[in-house]
Formats: sequence, C-alpha cells, structure tokens
Amino acid sequence: MAAKEPKLQGAVEDGKPLLIFIDENDKTGAKAVTLKELNIKIDGVSDDAKVQFLVDEPKGTKNFQVHYAFVGGKVRPLKTLSTFTVHGHARSIRGWRVDFNYVSQKRLHGTEEQTWSTGPSNCGAELRSDIEDRDEKSAFEKAKKLVAGSSLAPRVKVTCARVRCRVVNVNGQLACDFTGEGDDALEDATAKAGWQALCNAISFLVRMKTNKVFLALSPDLQRDATLALEGKRYDYATFEGHGHVTMAVPLGTRVEENVQGVEQWYYRDASGDWKPANDRADAEKKALLNQRVQEEARRIEQ
Repeated sequence: MAAKEPKLQGAVEDGKPLLIFIDENDKTGAKAVTLKELNIKIDGVSDDAKVQFLVDEPKGTKNFQVHYAFVGGKVRPLKTLSTFTVHGHARSIRGWRVDFNYVSQKRLHGTEEQTWSTGPSNCGAELRSDIEDRDEKSAFEKAKKLVAGSSLAPRVKVTCARVRCRVVNVNGQLACDFTGEGDDALEDATAKAGWQALCNAISFLVRMKTNKVFLALSPDLQRDATLALEGKRYDYATFEGHGHVTMAVPLGTRVEENVQGVEQWYYRDASGDWKPANDRADAEKKALLNQRVQEEARRIEQ
C-alpha cells in the first residue's frame, strides 16, 4: 500500500479556508485576498493573484502553524506562520505577517537554484542585476534614486537635509531616515540613504552569508549588508538620532504623524491635558494661554 503524500498545511486541496486580515485595522477579514492587498510583490506573479490558506484544521482550540499558501491557485512555501485570534476570530491569519521571502535552494517542484528571496515592491529588485554583476558603483548610483524626501523634512534646520531610504531589508525593516549638514547636506544625506538601500537590497539574497553573489562583493559592502540582515543601520554604532538637524517644537506643544504622513499638532492646556490643534501656529498660540508655559518661556528668555 502506497504511503499517503504529506499534506501541505496552508495549501491543502479541499481544505478549510482561514480568514485573512490584511492589516490591524481590518475588522472583518476575508477567505481570499490579493497580493496587492497584502502589499507583497512576487516576480512573475500578478498583483491581483489571490492568496488563500486552506488547512486540514487540527482538533481542539489551539492555534497551529502553516507553512504554505495557494497563490494564484499554485502552492507556494512561506516563512512559518502561526494562526492567531484577530478581532475575536480564532485561528486567523495576520496578513501583515505573511512572508514569502522563504525560498528553499530547490523549487517546490524542480531543482532550479534560487538566488534571491521574493519581497515587497520596495525590496530593491532594481539593483539585483548590478549586484550579481559585481558592478557596485552602478548599483549604488541606482540605489540613490530609490531615496525619497523625509516627511519630517519641513522641520529640518536651514543648511541641513533629511531624506528617507525607501528600500526595506528582508525582514521589512530599515526604511529609515538619514541626514546631512552644510553646503552638501542633501547630497551627503542621499548618499547615506542610498548606501543603506543597497545593503538592504542585498539582504534578500537566499542564505546571504554563504551565497556566491554575496561572497563576491567588496568587504565594506559585505560588512554593512550583514548589519542590514541583522536589522541594524550601517551607521548604528555612531547613530544618535536626528535631533541635531531638527527644529524644536514650540513650548507646550507636540506633534504626531500618522501612517499616511499627516501631522496632528497638540497643545497643553491649563489643566495639563493635551488638546488637538489645527496646525503648528494654532498649537503655539493656544499653548501660550497656559500660565505655566508663559512662565517657562520667560525663564528661557532671561
């Protein structure tokens, strides 16, 4: 009697579909979502491809692990993911944790070796051909074009600059800001962020530290790409924040930024509570109605 093929938990034919919540604000979930909704990009696969998790659900109430999913009707391995209770729905999938970066050295159905892990749209895929060709100069120049202005740039001091590295590392980290000062502030900040982008892009190499592409890179790039893989900025040893280039907010005020990059200003009223304001000027004006803020302002002036 032939042995049964092992079931691929998460990609079980005729299995039970799990609810997928695309982000923490999704209250309802769905049994199938698109790669685009999950903010995941896979080379050669349409952004509209449906992602489903079909399982042979274990008995009991405990959560369990899934190792595969159906993407566009085809089985695809993923980094091991545990089900979770989301908004009261037990044994659900947290879509923001779905990670198809895991790729074995052999395809699921074949023997072709993989060089790169799959990743989101901001994984720096544009740099891969130059990295493979060991053309580090060209890769660096292209990486600098993947740098964007920081949402906090309006609060940067004159003769300073602040930009953002838009490429993430293999774990979705290090899309962070870099600064520059002086006459070449913007050029310097862009170069720093571009170098981080290049290092982050390299971290998507399968088994990076032993990958032949990585081993052919310069020692400096190997060193900083290794830091990126570990979730550290290349300048982490000397990085002390951005306060030296950022203007202080007015006394008695604070500002927060939401995920869309929209600022919300607040002022501290006479009771000591933080109240929302229309903008920076409105927050500063209302804060100065607080006697304690007035007294602190006078002390500073003296």
